[in-house]
Amino acid sequence: MTREQRTRIISQLVGLSPGARLRLDWMLHYARRQNVSLTCRHFGISRKAFYKWLRRFNSTDLHSLEERSRAPKKRRIREYTVKQYTRVVALRRTRIRYGKGKLLAIYQTLYPDDPDISLWKVQMIIERAGIYYNPHKQARINAKRQRASQKKRITQLERVHRRGVPALPRHSCCILERDEALHQDRH
Repeated sequence: MTREQRTRIISQLVGLSPGARLRLDWMLHYARRQNVSLTCRHFGISRKAFYKWLRRFNSTDLHSLEERSRAPKKRRIREYTVKQYTRVVALRRTRIRYGKGKLLAIYQTLYPDDPDISLWKVQMIIERAGIYYNPHKQARINAKRQRASQKKRITQLERVHRRGVPALPRHSCCILERDEALHQDRH
């Protein structure tokens, strides 16, 4: 049994993800050929990506080929106090249609002893408490915003097929239809 076969069996036993197994194939191919260009061409990857994973690769720890979390290591924490939270929630419940700006102005007039509150804190408290005028509508809006914020890759886009004209974008099919109509009017 060769070292390459042993490594593949160990990767299955360790439970590597499919992506990590693919990256292991890159490393094994590179170890056989000792040529980065051939390896990258064979797998259809960039040299930059290959070198990134080559730097991370540790032959004794195959988990080094797993994806790392891309989440930030330090996140901004919500810095409002319990007193601020209860006051803003009470204000929001009595004035459900008011926005965060108006609520902040009212808060500052009612509680001048607390200058530490900001517009961002009011917004975070409203989001955390989930106190909206129309909760169903707000849930739809939040879901729509979430969908819109996700990147759309070109491979995820669908082609529109119209009138037997495959693989043309929607607007070009409409242009073809218009040209056909003009051509028929002339004859």
